[in-house]
Amino acid sequence: MATFKRGTRFVDWNIQGALVGHALFHWASFWIASFAIVYGLQILNGVVSGDPASSGGSVASATWDRYRPLAFTVFALLPLFCLDLILWSHRFAGPMIRIRRALHDLASGKSVPPIRLRAGDYWSDLADDINLLQQRIDKAEKLANACQTDVRENRIETDPADLSESAAIAVASA
Repeated sequence: MATFKRGTRFVDWNIQGALVGHALFHWASFWIASFAIVYGLQILNGVVSGDPASSGGSVASATWDRYRPLAFTVFALLPLFCLDLILWSHRFAGPMIRIRRALHDLASGKSVPPIRLRAGDYWSDLADDINLLQQRIDKAEKLANACQTDVRENRIETDPADLSESAAIAVASA
């Protein structure tokens, strides 16, 4: 596994931005629901106890006064949570970008150097499979080149019916 550090905060904005957006949505939903529940319980408590001073505004103000330190703490930690989520997402977004590039290069007929992922990255099994695929492609190209050389030098029979598929392709392109 490689040990070099990543130099960018966002390696794939589509994936990482969506993760942060979903996390923020769930975080905000949690806090809205929590405040609504606490507010509702405070209203019910005032109604049950018969406290006439428990109007909606006074309950909201009292609830805010009571839970303000908690709210500020959570808001202060939010950037840290988002940063941690972005850095954690590097473990699967970064390798997927490298794998996508390697597959594009393979499909374009280019040779791909072995993919080496960092320790702790996800998709290492997929990278290993792509490395094996590149090795097979390299062997097939060597065989095809050897067959082309043999055909050019008339060392083998050029009847495609007698050749393997890769050798027949090499004969046809010679």
